[in-house]
Amino acid sequence: MVYDGIVNATFMEWFFSQGRVREAMESYKSLLDKEFKMVPATCNVLLEVLLKWGRKVEAEALFDSMLDRHTPPVVQAVNSDTFNLMVNECFKEEEGRELEAYSSVFKKADMVDDAEKMYVELCGKSLSPDVNTYRTLIDAYLKLGRIDEAMDKYTKMVEAGLRVIPTYANKWFSELIENGKIVECVPILTKMGEKDPKPDATTYDIVIRAVSNYDTSLSLLQQMVSYGPVLKEHVLDVFDKVGRRDDIDRLLNARWSAQRHGGANPNGSGSHYGNWQRNGGDQQVVNGEQGYEQPQTGSVAL
Repeated sequence: MVYDGIVNATFMEWFFSQGRVREAMESYKSLLDKEFKMVPATCNVLLEVLLKWGRKVEAEALFDSMLDRHTPPVVQAVNSDTFNLMVNECFKEEEGRELEAYSSVFKKADMVDDAEKMYVELCGKSLSPDVNTYRTLIDAYLKLGRIDEAMDKYTKMVEAGLRVIPTYANKWFSELIENGKIVECVPILTKMGEKDPKPDATTYDIVIRAVSNYDTSLSLLQQMVSYGPVLKEHVLDVFDKVGRRDDIDRLLNARWSAQRHGGANPNGSGSHYGNWQRNGGDQQVVNGEQGYEQPQTGSVAL
């Protein structure tokens, strides 16, 4: 029999709010004694009430039982909301308790380790963590200076096809770059560009400014041009530093000229700007999706 335990959760919430802890827990125990099958949404409400009122032992026991029953695709006993509830609980500060700087750091580290264990366990249960889960873990790792682990979660988040809004993308890339992970940012940003919506131009700008390798910067610029918005002055400034401002200026002007002609060759050939060529000393662009063809003698290397 499937039972909606939200009714019990409502009674528990009321009892707790009235200071009647014994009645609240009796209501909860009576529900467990009936051994009803409950869907994740119902169990999550019970978890939320237990955690809210400090019944962490009971909440962890319920969580463990949910994991034991979770045998997809036959039985779905937990979901991403379950994961979020438990991970967020790991990072809650105890109210009214002052901690010295070092003990606070160690406490945070223990919380992150607990959250990581949940992450591994739930991924093993065929669950897919959502945006909020990854954001919580990435922020926590960055605060603790555990950069490789933050980067690993950022990579997994992007590989899962989850959207990273510009606010977080810019923040995380900036922190990774500050910690020497410039090269590692490039494949993450490239992977983000494979999904819609595309990364914001400000995100590309942060990474392009940090990358010292000309070819890598050009590859990222190509993505920006093919996806849409370009921060012209910022981009020109970056390539000006390596003596290639004129080359990039021509590329951007070609893009905008093509847009003014409805995506066609401004000389009237009718082909998309990414496929048109101008030889004999000008830039040569072939297939904007696959990259830039190496120019022949007399053409400008882009």
